[in-house]
Amino acid sequence: RRSIWGLGTSDGSRRARRSLSGEAGSLVAPLPDPPNLRRQRSPVVMHWFVALVALVALGSSKAHTEGAASRQWVVAPDTVRALSLARSPQMSLGVSGAPGGRPARKGSLSSRLRSQLARLGRIGGRTWRAPSPSGPSDRLGHGSDSSLRIGGSGRDISSRLHLAAVMSGGGVSQALKKDGTRKKRVLFLISDTGGGHRASAEAIQSALDELYPGQLQCDIVDIWTQHGGWPFNTCVKGYQFLAKRRFMWWLTWHYSVLWPTRTGTTLWAKSAGVVGRFRACLEKFEPDLVVSMHPLTQELPMEALKKMGGGKRRVPFCTVVTDLGSAHPHWFDKRVDFCFVPSEELRRAARFRGLHDRQIRLYGLPIRSTFWQTPKSKVVTRRALGLNGWDTALVVGGGDGVGGLEAIIQALADEGRKRGIPTQIVAVCGRNAALENRLKAKTWPSGVRVEVLGFISQMSDYMAAADVLVTKAGPGTIVEASARGLPIVLSSFLPGQEAGNVPYVVRNGFGAFRRRPENIARTVMDWIVDPIKMADLSRSALAVARPLATYQIADDIGAMIVGRNSQLMPRLDAVAAGNTYPAVPVP
Repeated sequence: RRSIWGLGTSDGSRRARRSLSGEAGSLVAPLPDPPNLRRQRSPVVMHWFVALVALVALGSSKAHTEGAASRQWVVAPDTVRALSLARSPQMSLGVSGAPGGRPARKGSLSSRLRSQLARLGRIGGRTWRAPSPSGPSDRLGHGSDSSLRIGGSGRDISSRLHLAAVMSGGGVSQALKKDGTRKKRVLFLISDTGGGHRASAEAIQSALDELYPGQLQCDIVDIWTQHGGWPFNTCVKGYQFLAKRRFMWWLTWHYSVLWPTRTGTTLWAKSAGVVGRFRACLEKFEPDLVVSMHPLTQELPMEALKKMGGGKRRVPFCTVVTDLGSAHPHWFDKRVDFCFVPSEELRRAARFRGLHDRQIRLYGLPIRSTFWQTPKSKVVTRRALGLNGWDTALVVGGGDGVGGLEAIIQALADEGRKRGIPTQIVAVCGRNAALENRLKAKTWPSGVRVEVLGFISQMSDYMAAADVLVTKAGPGTIVEASARGLPIVLSSFLPGQEAGNVPYVVRNGFGAFRRRPENIARTVMDWIVDPIKMADLSRSALAVARPLATYQIADDIGAMIVGRNSQLMPRLDAVAAGNTYPAVPVP
């Protein structure tokens, strides 16, 4: 305990301590005494500490002169004075004219320490700031907890100090200082591992175009595939391979979640030059705001933005989490300005990972506007899509057509034939062309019609035409189905990433989880022949829908760079308050 705290008992140590405090100032201010101990610190420990700091500073000055000069960061005299005043007058840094201070002698210990530590601050990409007794802190959005409401929309914006700092040109944002005639640029970073990330980005892009017409230019980039370099540019193919092999996915997921392996992979990517390639991508687009739509587009892009800013990120950065009931730890980076989450479960996960409430927005998962507009009747929609009037099951395997679709479709066809129920099955195979070709080549029993599709863009219409949805537990598909009031039978989930989506659906009462194809088929047919059950499931699905989430997210994103909220939001809020979308699906 003596060696750790530097304890001493002599009067000489007290005198040396007072002398050292007056000489070096608050830079070497003594630590508070440990509880219940009155012994003084040894002057030897403090002298060694001062000598070590000075030695490191002097040794680093030549090696980093070029890097320090390129950053051109300074420690302002006012900052030094404020820092001194935050301490006692006897512990001034010796700035001339500062209350309680005295002019520093040329070549004195205090002047040398000030000079070398200021140089270290420039090298490390930091500035020293005095702690403010009131007002927002230096980190954007970490200042006040006051609750505000804007525009009469009734939305809770307790962290709008965060947003106000960006609007005013302070903090990390430099967008408002550019020519006002130029369109502000929003860059969405995604990875096409599944179809949900790009679909969510396109939904926000469409909402921004509606809320801020002619003011923004949006770009969507699969940054890992286009700029990651080998082997990192193969992650989409790797996802498609692993998603069909459950155990290998489980191993990969846990590898990426554990801190040692996760950190090691990040260091490997940095050493392979990924940050530099990301920086080249960002410099090409010159974004005024970056929006991450994937867990792997947070840390390294922010490192690239930091290098672009000379050691400090100067471009606002937001994350839109596109998972629902569970999420990868990489989704939650404490450095982001805003993190938009779709559920209370992920709000708690974000807090657990260190994000503050003022950084978190709970609006919902972004979906396209077609999913909250009032649909036409099933009869009209089916006729427009070329379907007949039979009871319809929509079977979806995500953007890559995974989840054992072929066995499920065969089980549905057999169950419909056995019960004598005319059944129509719409199979959406996504990018799985081999599965699409096999299903089209099959012969189906009488009384069963199977419509085989590839990757489609009219998912809203097909959901409006269906009675039941069978899908893997992809978050985007679940949210879109709930907005349509469509009951769901979950057939599978990816371990870790989608595991939390299953209890989300079951607990909210608009679906069930069945793993075996025979059980899936029986559940679907039981629901189809029970109209009361179907109506209850539909109401439960609509109860958890958040149809305005896309516009609320887009409104906050647009306000960060345009400087104001959209005038269209009150109208959209009035639409939601009026509940113009149907309480149950239109028959």
